[in-house]
Amino acid sequence: MTRPDLDHDLAALVDAHDSAAQPVGPPDLVALRAAGRRRLAVRRAATVVAAAVVVAVVAVATSLVTGDDAARPDDPVATQPTASTPPPVTETSDSEPPPSRAPDRLEQGDLTTPQGRVGGEWEAAPPLGEVLVVGRSGAYDEVFYAIASDGPTMLARGLRDGDRILRTSVVFGTVDAEGTDAILLYGGDVLGLPGDPVDTTGGRYLVLGLVSGDVDVTVTPQGGARRPVTGRSAALAPGFTAFYDSGAWQDGWDPVQLAPLRVQTSAGASAFVRTDSFVY
Repeated sequence: MTRPDLDHDLAALVDAHDSAAQPVGPPDLVALRAAGRRRLAVRRAATVVAAAVVVAVVAVATSLVTGDDAARPDDPVATQPTASTPPPVTETSDSEPPPSRAPDRLEQGDLTTPQGRVGGEWEAAPPLGEVLVVGRSGAYDEVFYAIASDGPTMLARGLRDGDRILRTSVVFGTVDAEGTDAILLYGGDVLGLPGDPVDTTGGRYLVLGLVSGDVDVTVTPQGGARRPVTGRSAALAPGFTAFYDSGAWQDGWDPVQLAPLRVQTSAGASAFVRTDSFVY
């Protein structure tokens, strides 16, 4: 029952009481005042009852929504911990090897040559493809090869000691020659004996190169005849031709500059060692 209904019923009772037969005569002021006080008291009581009913209804609705029973600490069901969902388990196959990658750090090393002690890093894996032997330094082969790694293909120079290679420098990345007819060149300086200045007597030069595709490569020394380079390979780095040229340092060549050699390919590319090569 709502508050308006209570007010209406109580008012009806009071009116019925007031309208009952009364003796005829002058108005009884005392009785009228008492009746007014009774009516006011009844209305106040009705207000209190209605308010209590509203509070009770709200409390019941809140209990149904929030579930007061689950919040009671003395309820053994409510105080039980909720089991968490275990993380998913990823199944792995023993037949699948872990992904390969180059080691974070290579073992440092050095070798003693006629030019002194040469430092570098020992390769952790065999070369990617064929290895070109480009010279000899004491007891060791000087080699030109592609590094085996999961990243971009890099070409390096090193010294081979038995079945191990000491990497002495990285000279090219195939990405620099990919999709172009450019000839990448490294070296071309005079390789003489230690000293200050370097003794170029009996010295030689060494040029390393890389070009995209499988092509023939020739070299023309200044004042000399055109000829094939000393060595080439299309199997050192797939999709590229790696090559080298080596020879005696000629009288009249300026030892301060690089060797005056013109390199050309069968695809029509051309480069001049003195201006287009680089050295460390």
